[in-house]
Amino acid sequence: MKKAISLLIGSVVAQGLVANAIADGPIDGTVYGKINTAIIMEDGDAAGSDDTYLSNWSSRLGFKGKTKLDGGLYAIYKLEYGVSPDETAGKTSSDDAGDKQIFKQRNAYVGLQGEFGKILAGTHDTPLKKTAGKIDMFDRLPNGDIKYVIVAQERINDLVHYTSPKIADAITVKAATQLQENGDGNNGTSFSATYDKGAIFAAIGVDSDVVGYDTTRLALQYKAKKYTAGIIYSMSEDATVANAESKDGFIVSGSYKIDAFKLKAQYGAGDGKKKDAKLMAVGADYKLGEKTKLHGYLSSYEYYVADSKVTTLGFGMEHNF
Repeated sequence: MKKAISLLIGSVVAQGLVANAIADGPIDGTVYGKINTAIIMEDGDAAGSDDTYLSNWSSRLGFKGKTKLDGGLYAIYKLEYGVSPDETAGKTSSDDAGDKQIFKQRNAYVGLQGEFGKILAGTHDTPLKKTAGKIDMFDRLPNGDIKYVIVAQERINDLVHYTSPKIADAITVKAATQLQENGDGNNGTSFSATYDKGAIFAAIGVDSDVVGYDTTRLALQYKAKKYTAGIIYSMSEDATVANAESKDGFIVSGSYKIDAFKLKAQYGAGDGKKKDAKLMAVGADYKLGEKTKLHGYLSSYEYYVADSKVTTLGFGMEHNF
């Protein structure tokens, strides 16, 4: 069975590459991806928490396309999967019951696009999650990502998602609802409105009962040629508890380009997944080419529990294709 699946994946990838090479080929889409791995060194206050390991930073393989239909419509689709180049399939001494997961579903959907905008169904990032834009300078990095101090960085399945056409060449509205199967839980909803034009990115997002939270987020970023400065403020409450305590948090970030280098820094505090969490990170990217870079960072993360502080140093390489 595994051999058959491997052959199927190989066949799909091969066909996608041929389609890219021949404009009028059998597949009207593209194959794309990213490989991003790094060496991580963690130094924690808790006993036995020091570690050095190779980590995967959101590597992925995807297939996406857009097919012209009648009446000014387009069929749109995406099948994107997270991949783990630092792992191997098979049983391990710590997990003798099963295989390691090498592929993990990311955004995967089918939908329609027209003058009305886009509507799709499947698995997708919530509109509120996308209000972060590019403010998070250490996205997906261990002890650096904004998810350590604020909630609502969610990718939801069983989602019906709408994106409006751009209004006044700057404003986009998104709305989504989760239609869970067999009455399994409440159907959460997510909404956002963003302004993105010139040097200004501004957004507001609202989640209602998404993964158990009611959340409101405000985001603002100024983007100049050589530098950026941004802030995110989040207000969340447990949707399953009456008069729940608010879990607020914020992130401030900035970057500055010097030739091929991009220097970046980020600070955040909040009560998201951990009470009284604090995060500080600095780092740099070095651009080797249009699609390739080296990167490194140093972060400090802690929360209210004694001996929770961990200092992280990471060095890696990212290549997009």
